[in-house]
Amino acid sequence: PAGARQPQGASEFDDAIARMSKSRQDWVGGDGTRALPADQSHKVRKDDEYKSAAGDPSDRRVEALPMREEKTSSGSCRILTAHDRPITCLHLSADGKTLYTCSKDGEVCSWVVPDGTRLKTLSGHKGAVWSCSALGEFLATVGADQRLLIWESETGKQIAEAVDLGILKSVCWGPDGKLATSSSGFASTPAALSVWRLEDGKLTAGPSVCAPALPSKPLQVRWPRKSEKFVSGHEGGEICLWNSSCELLKKVQPHTARVIGIQLSIDSEMVVSASLDMTARVFKISDLKERACFTVDRPLNDAAMFPVDNDRAPIEVLCAGGQDARDVAISNVSTKGQFDIVVLEEGTKEPLLTFGGHFGPVHAVVALPDQSGFVTGGEDGTVRLNIFS
Repeated sequence: PAGARQPQGASEFDDAIARMSKSRQDWVGGDGTRALPADQSHKVRKDDEYKSAAGDPSDRRVEALPMREEKTSSGSCRILTAHDRPITCLHLSADGKTLYTCSKDGEVCSWVVPDGTRLKTLSGHKGAVWSCSALGEFLATVGADQRLLIWESETGKQIAEAVDLGILKSVCWGPDGKLATSSSGFASTPAALSVWRLEDGKLTAGPSVCAPALPSKPLQVRWPRKSEKFVSGHEGGEICLWNSSCELLKKVQPHTARVIGIQLSIDSEMVVSASLDMTARVFKISDLKERACFTVDRPLNDAAMFPVDNDRAPIEVLCAGGQDARDVAISNVSTKGQFDIVVLEEGTKEPLLTFGGHFGPVHAVVALPDQSGFVTGGEDGTVRLNIFS
């Protein structure tokens, strides 16, 4: 793979994206902060390194204490505050014991679940990190710097990269060392869905499909680990099923606005989509037949399913979203309750539960596989690890 380099125009693009959102300090104030060195590029930081950081705040980045805990009506919530920009993605390892968090601050953090201890911070991207995916000993990350990076999960060592790929919005590991990426394009680079393979530490490009052959820009991609088919969510509201050769198998258009988030069920038999049209929809992956639809009163950025015991059991989903940060800043519309996490059950209209805590739109939510809780990440830069009692 080519050496690291900054694609032309990527920094300007990311600067524009960053200006659309407030920093965490703007949302929640500067209490409990400590100073860190500003230049952390291509470094791995362990949690205890934060304890010795000190210096002049004028030339250092300010970062909040890594974790605090509060009691809730349903149990406890561990508040993880290692990022100083909005959270863009949450990802759980297959066993549910490690949480990865991505942010517009350009870093990826790993945490122990459920106690919230931070393991490492990976700094290698030159802009917002939009997505990550873990598979065994490897972690893949993608970002606004048009780069796909592969890391060793345990050591944090960067082992492979691909560059100049357009603005990469999503990545997901599939079977046999394959992974899929979605790119919304940039400048002369068209939007694309691409398949890659990691073999003997080397990353090679496989099949891809580019605009205008795509129904619209792909924003999300998910690949069941034991399947040769993967699913994508698109800007035009489409959900698509592809084979590993990037051949379109089926397309449906259930949403009337952008599909911001898609997630697989624990058994990878179903996928749930979240859209700005204020709906979350559940489909069978085999044929994209819709199983359930959930309607809320706010734009959705993500949704996750709690595990179900059998095909007849009602589906429960966690819905996350809220009014866009830019709209919050310029409108007088009340945001009361807009940033709450809503739990809905198939066949009912009223929420089963709601969970507050974030001070801005919620961008990501994942359910713990043992049903012991869930995790959220928001515009305020915090990650909330909710554990049921």
